[in-house]
Amino acid sequence: MKPTWTPTRPQWIFFDLDDTLVNSSAAYTRALAEVGIDSKSPEWAHARFTVKDLLGDQSPAARNRLLYFKIFTEAHVQFSPDAVLKLMKTYEEALYQDLKEQWQSLSRNHLFFELSQKFNLGIITNENTRTQLIKMSALDPNSQYFKFILTSEEVGVEKPHPKIFTLALSRAKVPTSKCVMIGDSIENDIVPTEQIGMGAFHTIEFLDQKTSSCLRVLQSLEEILNHFP
Repeated sequence: MKPTWTPTRPQWIFFDLDDTLVNSSAAYTRALAEVGIDSKSPEWAHARFTVKDLLGDQSPAARNRLLYFKIFTEAHVQFSPDAVLKLMKTYEEALYQDLKEQWQSLSRNHLFFELSQKFNLGIITNENTRTQLIKMSALDPNSQYFKFILTSEEVGVEKPHPKIFTLALSRAKVPTSKCVMIGDSIENDIVPTEQIGMGAFHTIEFLDQKTSSCLRVLQSLEEILNHFP
């Protein structure tokens, strides 16, 4: 029988990053457009599939956009190291700027300042570390709000593997029952944390379908203040 979480004021709140703190899916599409790539094109899909097929879809390395750009230029552009690195540099700059503007337009500084005065905050995220640090540089460059960010690349496995949550808990140094996870993915964020006795909230702020089968749902992140005023 899996442990159950009794709703109570937590000491730590863990957040997923992508499509939880900001709309990363939209930002990816716009950043690719800045380098002249249609995110829905068969050429880009082929580059992504090739990398994931070689490395395994659940490998953190299979999310590395530099590998996507390398395969893309080899197949569809005049390949050169400079061409790949130029694409990556322009893409990262566009992604950074997009997410920075999102964060400001969503008034996230106000929300997370308030949360950080009441709780310890951390991030548990799939993705390669460089990409996630670029994002966090746009959102919280001086770690004013989040005490740590843990990426799947560091751990060697992706959510929903329990190892990444176990490591986060060891950093928090508090019982599982004193932690809450907030994320957009039922499979990656909600199910695995509830299975180990952590509280979980499903945020659907950036999902196309504004419904959820979960017990605790957030239409927007601001609603967490209603649960833990």
